[in-house]
Amino acid sequence: MKKFKKLAASMLALVMALGMVAPAMAAEGDPYAGNDPKKASLSTASTGHQFTVYQLFKAAPADGSSLKENTIEWGDSVIPGTLIEALKRDFPEAFESITAESSAQDVAKVLHDKFETPGSQFSSVANNAALAKTIATSGAFNTSVLVTDKNTQDVLTGYCVMVDQPTTGEPIYMLRTVTGDVKIAPKDSTSQVTKEVWDEDKKNAEGEVVGGWSDGAIYKVGDDVNFKLTVALPDDIKSGKWTNATDTSGYNIVLHDVQSEGLTFKPESVVITVKAAGKPDQVLTSPDLYTLIESPEDSCTFEIKIPNAQELENAAPGALIEITYQSQVNENAVTGTDGNSNKVDMNVNTDVIPGEEVKVFELELDVNKVDGDGKPLTGAEFALYNPDDIGEDGKPIEGRDPVYVLTPSTEEFTDSEGVAWPAGSRFSVKGLKAGTYMLVETKKPDEKYNDIAPIEVVITADKTETTGPEGGKLTITVNQESKLTVDDDGVINGTIVNNQGLQLPETGGIGTTIFYILGGALAVGAVVLLITKRRVGSSDDE
Repeated sequence: MKKFKKLAASMLALVMALGMVAPAMAAEGDPYAGNDPKKASLSTASTGHQFTVYQLFKAAPADGSSLKENTIEWGDSVIPGTLIEALKRDFPEAFESITAESSAQDVAKVLHDKFETPGSQFSSVANNAALAKTIATSGAFNTSVLVTDKNTQDVLTGYCVMVDQPTTGEPIYMLRTVTGDVKIAPKDSTSQVTKEVWDEDKKNAEGEVVGGWSDGAIYKVGDDVNFKLTVALPDDIKSGKWTNATDTSGYNIVLHDVQSEGLTFKPESVVITVKAAGKPDQVLTSPDLYTLIESPEDSCTFEIKIPNAQELENAAPGALIEITYQSQVNENAVTGTDGNSNKVDMNVNTDVIPGEEVKVFELELDVNKVDGDGKPLTGAEFALYNPDDIGEDGKPIEGRDPVYVLTPSTEEFTDSEGVAWPAGSRFSVKGLKAGTYMLVETKKPDEKYNDIAPIEVVITADKTETTGPEGGKLTITVNQESKLTVDDDGVINGTIVNNQGLQLPETGGIGTTIFYILGGALAVGAVVLLITKRRVGSSDDE
């Protein structure tokens, strides 16, 4: 089958000029694949955007991001006469040869000859953007699909115009070739940088835990945490003159990553990949294409420098530079709702582009041990078990291990109320996950103290993703029946009392039954004795 080579070149160049995202897909088979739906979703850098997608042409894909000549037809919802009228109105010279009866292939050829060919009259980025606006606002489409950061939509293979409507600002008009599943990034004249942390507890829409990128996650000391930075290259990356770069000697990117003391950066884990439409991923090597600087002169934890990003093999409008790395949660990590912060900012030459923050949270449970008079006790041991691992006698089933073991304090401390707590009287566990546990005293301070029944502890940790640059929020709660509380810092705590002495049966127990029986027996005996005395007295009178 003959391929429309000129239009193929046109579409490919137009993709690069307007920030098109069009992954390649081998689509041999049916000569017309216009009814073959592909998935359209937003890139991670597109929060706050929504895209209205109109299909101008439907066609079967050829090689790369091009279309096969004899499959190019009008999209199913296009009103050709209305569209052609708008094109001739706004670009009379370019579409001079087009009439109301012209075919989709005729219009596609004008796009190639007049808007893509280098040196042609209408080949500028500004004209291509104006062309996209004319098509989108022509009123020539009966239907469209809406893609937001909350959904994924089917889009037919072919050639589309997309309208980016951010939550603030004017709409932006773009053209896209769709030959496979597409990840849409917003058209912008400035680079954007986002930061995410891998949340292994993240749930899907059905409530299933599947994991995913987020702005907050729960881990424990010793865990390796995955982070991702995403830099969206601007639409004018190849122009040599950049809106957000005062110095145009090169598009020089510097990322400043700032981590809290509770995170230890692992430099050997850094991987940098450049992703562009229709091309294999480009993995950058150091020091050829980037430089990693540990402990730089400023206050950040590390810096990544990518000089002359416009010369990267995959540099293109809308291309994404993804940087993944790991940091380990260390002993300095704070617990509770404050979290351990990880921020990023970016410089393009001398211009500063604000970035985002994510947080790594760690949960903590503290319990104090006292006697019946409220005096601190030492020598006890505590552990958290799964509820199924506790027997009917209230003790752990033999062979069942605890989920967490609480560690006794090693130093004396004085609390906010002035109470002195000796070493070994407070018990703590850090890094626990939300869930339901049984808090068990596995060893009493002394045998003179009574046994304590296991305490059911239900911990919930609700993470809320934010819409701004700040990291995620965490809300911690614990069941009221446990008599534990959550303090202002998000730490779970409470006090456990050990009593000593004879523990008498409660009402309804066998002890009261015995008392009732004894009392009844004494009452019957008294009656019998009284009757006997009376009979004896009567006999004496006779």
